[in-house]
Amino acid sequence: MKWACYVVDCGLKSEQILWRGVDLFRRVSLAVPKGARLALVGPNGCGKTTSLRILLGVEEPTAGAVMRARGLRIGYLPQETEVETEGTLWDSCRNIFADLLERQRELERLEQAMTRPEERRQALARYGPLQEEFERRGGYLFPTRIRQTLSGLGFAESDFYLPLAHLSGGQQTRAPRPSPAF
Repeated sequence: MKWACYVVDCGLKSEQILWRGVDLFRRVSLAVPKGARLALVGPNGCGKTTSLRILLGVEEPTAGAVMRARGLRIGYLPQETEVETEGTLWDSCRNIFADLLERQRELERLEQAMTRPEERRQALARYGPLQEEFERRGGYLFPTRIRQTLSGLGFAESDFYLPLAHLSGGQQTRAPRPSPAF
């Protein structure tokens, strides 16, 4: 029989950990030895970030206790950046194309104007160049680009219309941000 003896700097013992009403863990126990480095590996949404935040004291477990050695300092680089949590993943990607969306709305206004005889000539003169620019800048392709990008980042199509606030920390980190590269 081998015996192990080590000083524990940080530990967690909990009967249950809930996050946003979801039961993440039951009867969990974790001890981090002095000087240890910790890596949590698992699928998105399984509670890795929440567990670390509980160990850090940023969040509290629903039940149970967290033990930390007196004077303990923990280095932590959060995976989350301050992200907008309003709307859906799809909405946040569409917002990247705000200029194209505005041109699309203008094209729709011009289409309506072309149905009115007194506005037809002027609307038609403006519509042609605007539609050409819209097409050249990828206006008809951006929904496909959004789908391809989100799929390439590992999002399932069922994730596209989830509220951003419901995404896991890892998913929020992967969510596209406005940039010229998109």
